[in-house]
This record gives sequence, structure tokens and C-alpha cells, in this order.
Amino acid sequence: WGLLGIFCARQFDAKVTGIDADGNVLPFMQLHAERNGVTIIGKKMTFQQLSTVKLQEFDIILGADICFWDEMSGMLHNLIRRAQKAGVSQVMIADPCRAPFTELALRCKTQFGDQSQVEAKWLKRPVPASGEILIVNL
Repeated sequence: WGLLGIFCARQFDAKVTGIDADGNVLPFMQLHAERNGVTIIGKKMTFQQLSTVKLQEFDIILGADICFWDEMSGMLHNLIRRAQKAGVSQVMIADPCRAPFTELALRCKTQFGDQSQVEAKWLKRPVPASGEILIVNL
């Protein structure tokens, strides 16, 4: 839906490319961006289609709520490894602590050691919620 990218574009004046495997999401992302007065480039792509060459276009990769199926742990781990080869400086992925995310965090800790950390976060409003953010400094 692009909400994390919209926040970054608005709060930090970041140049944002929103990527989703489901092309039906992109019009909603554009609508949200327009309503928030920002511009976002939308692309229909899968994690696997983000090649090392393509990843060279990005400084930072952010994702929220993207590690929800078991197979995504491996796909995202491979994406982070390609991002490292591409010269991306940091990858941050937020999740409400589902099992595939926990597996990804463990894989990253093994692969990247101290360059990888997980931070727990809690919200009190608008509703109580908790989650974790995987941060991998490449």
C-alpha cells in the first residue's frame, strides 16, 4: 500500500520507489501518495526480480509487513545479500513478529553478525501494538 514510503517521502523529502508483486496495489499506493501531497514511483516487481543491478539504484531498502509466508524468509534473505553486493547501505524490515520474520532475523544474524540487529517496538496509540524491526547495516 506504500504507507511507509509515503511517510518517508513526506517526512524526509525522500525519493521513493514503491514496489509490490501485485500490480493491483499500485493504483492505491498512488492515490495514498496524492492524498498526502507526495510523489512515489510505483513498480510491479517481486523480490526475486530485484537483481543486484536493479538494487544499485537504491541507498536504503525499507519494508513493512512483508514477511508473512514461510518462503518469504529465504527470499528476503537472498534480497538482502543481493543488496549488499549492490552497495545498498541499509535494509530495515518491520513486522509484528511472525515466524517467517523471526527466521529471517536469525538468518541475518548468522550471515551479517553485528551488522544485523532486531529492535522491539511498542505502540500505545492509536491501539496497543507491538512488533520488531530488523536492521541490517551493509
